Amino acid sequence: MDLSILFSLIKEWIDERLKGKEERSKKHLEDLKKECIIPIREYLSDLKSSYMISERESEWTIDEIKKELNHSIKWWNNFSFRNSTYRLNKRLYEDLVNHFPELYRCLENIEIWIRTKHEELLTAVLKLLETIENPQ
Repeated sequence: MDLSILFSLIKEWIDERLKGKEERSKKHLEDLKKECIIPIREYLSDLKSSYMISERESEWTIDEIKKELNHSIKWWNNFSFRNSTYRLNKRLYEDLVNHFPELYRCLENIEIWIRTKHEELLTAVLKLLETIENPQ
């Protein structure tokens, strides 16, 4: 067999492998966007409404905050994007770190903040509302 024919066959084989890999990579990134990034964005919008007074369904009240603080299940202690009820693909979520490490770190930071600071925020808002209701 002529060496140039052999090299051509090898080149064609490598090109096909690379093309398939490129197509799989493109599909994977599309899946990440559709099944992970878009649901996270939707989740963040819902979270925002929990923190923005102007966008809450109802105003914060002393009773509402006390009820949330005294509830036996404190949702914020276990807050996690990967374990959300949104249509998030958990396997792809874990793969975000490989493709978008900064995004993954930002999401981790938000999770940590909510788990460690949400109760503090509620307590501060409760104190503020009580002070407004009963100024000294």
